[in-house]
Amino acid sequence: MKLLVLLSVFFFIFNQNLFSQEIKNEYECIQYEKIIKELKTDKEYKEYFNVRKLRLNIYDSIYICGIDEYLLADYYAYKWGITKTDFFSLPGDSIGKYYKLAEKRNTSIEMYQNECVSLLNDYRPNVSVIFSRIDTNTIQVGLEKIYRKPRHSFGLLLIVVFNNETDIEKIIKTSWTE
Repeated sequence: MKLLVLLSVFFFIFNQNLFSQEIKNEYECIQYEKIIKELKTDKEYKEYFNVRKLRLNIYDSIYICGIDEYLLADYYAYKWGITKTDFFSLPGDSIGKYYKLAEKRNTSIEMYQNECVSLLNDYRPNVSVIFSRIDTNTIQVGLEKIYRKPRHSFGLLLIVVFNNETDIEKIIKTSWTE
């Protein structure tokens, strides 16, 4: 009996430490739902992936990571209220600091499960979605075309910024090809 109690206390403490880095808030499910609604209602995404209806396969693991290097300049320029050229005119050591911070966060893989995301999956998906939390008001979204046969793929990388907890303020996009 003592062993059972000791093991349960150990697992409780281990799980507390394991998920202490989570960036979660009470509006998290609403934020994911708003992103999915935006993806499905905006014609731009259907046209980009060349599909009549966007059907999504959403991974239920939420990654905690830094900003992708291709969107880093756009994100910080928007966040600070400057242009992208002004961002690159900053001293090189200060720009390098942000790229190193993003690289450091991207090499340490942390994730957690979110049940409300898996409920948003569609039947027979044609685009896969991976969510990554940057902070409580910023989510990075990776979209990739799903093919039946192996071939080179393509997709979009988005950073969705919320102005308060549930309203989308800005979507920063870039495309990629494998």
